[in-house]
Amino acid sequence: MFTDPTSELESTSAFQIERVTERNAEEFIRWIVRSKDGVELNKEMIERIKAYFYSPIFLNYMLRIDGRPAAMGSLFLKDQEGYIANDFTFESFRGRGCQLALLRHRLSEAAKLGIKTVYTDVEFGTISHGNMEKSGFKTAYINTFWIKKQNSNL
Repeated sequence: MFTDPTSELESTSAFQIERVTERNAEEFIRWIVRSKDGVELNKEMIERIKAYFYSPIFLNYMLRIDGRPAAMGSLFLKDQEGYIANDFTFESFRGRGCQLALLRHRLSEAAKLGIKTVYTDVEFGTISHGNMEKSGFKTAYINTFWIKKQNSNL
C-alpha cells in the first residue's frame, strides 16, 4: 500500500507520542523486549544496538496513554520515500485507535520532512489494512499464496 503523506495530517493530541532519541532509546528497547515474550537483552547488548533506533533514516515512535506504554511504530526514510513498519500495540490498549494515531503522526512527520510517497505492507482484510485505508493508503498489489496437495486432484 502507498500514499502521499500530505493527504492526512489529522491531529493525534489524545495520545502522547514521542520520537525515540538517544535519551529514551533504552526505554524503547525495553518496550520491544516486552512485546516479544521471552526475549532477553543484557545491558551490553542494549548499549550496542540502541543508536540504531534513533538513526536519522529510521525513526521510531512510542505512544503512551496516561503515561503508560501503549503502542509503537517505525518510519524508514530513503530519499523522498518512506516505509511504515513495526507497528505494535500492547494487548491492554488494543481497540483504542493507538495504531491509527501513530500512523497519522508518522505521515505528518514524513510530510514535514519532504517525503513524497510512503509505503507499507499489511495483511489484506485486517484491522491494519483498514487503518491504512482510513489514512489514505491505496493498494498497490496483493500477494497471493498458492497450494497444491500431493496426490490430490485439487
